[in-house]
Amino acid sequence: MALIFRRIDHDQALRAATIIVQAYIEPPWNEEWSIDKATDRICELSTTPSRIGVAGGSAHLVGLSSGAALALEAAAAGLGIGKVAAYEPPYVGRDSRAGAAYEGQLKKLIAEGRRGAAVKYFMRDMVGVPPIFVVLMQLMFGVWKKLKAVAHTLPYDAAVMGDFTVPVSRLGTIRTPTLVMHGSKTDARLKKAAQAVAEAVPSAQHLALAGQTHNVSPEVLTRALLDFFRG
Repeated sequence: MALIFRRIDHDQALRAATIIVQAYIEPPWNEEWSIDKATDRICELSTTPSRIGVAGGSAHLVGLSSGAALALEAAAAGLGIGKVAAYEPPYVGRDSRAGAAYEGQLKKLIAEGRRGAAVKYFMRDMVGVPPIFVVLMQLMFGVWKKLKAVAHTLPYDAAVMGDFTVPVSRLGTIRTPTLVMHGSKTDARLKKAAQAVAEAVPSAQHLALAGQTHNVSPEVLTRALLDFFRG
């Protein structure tokens, strides 16, 4: 998930909503989209002065999980971002398999209508969630139903994350003030990933949110973001 924070008035909010609607009703945001076309479209929207920030100037960017990786990539691309905050980018580096292989298998499972299998593949084989937790999540009917409902978006995550290793060279080009966070009770691999990202980004701040896991409390996260953005 990636979010842009900026104080805007009603008219500006309406303009922003119009831009979002226009972006999603046009190709490639349909069943025939491709990663290359989607990337081109994102770059087009992001680099058009009338669209980024809407109100003019720069915007603060926040990303969670794979959205954190996307936010960092935007900062590395030199877009007009005031500050960027990344919460637990999942650079867990499972093995050396290419991201394209992950993405291809996900697309295959989804094309076959095996949405549950796609979710399991993403969690177990790509991210490395212990099998017992994957089984337990399937028993949480409401949660599992929601995960299957958005299974078609998993190739986006695969495209953003690549081979799930920290892109040290690209992150080293970031000149935007950056905050990298993780929860104190989160998976050890995610803590290690956050530390590696903070070390790769020049002058990045690193913060552990007490008592938090990958499913961070919005209230706790908001307090940390406000402190960072106002600082």
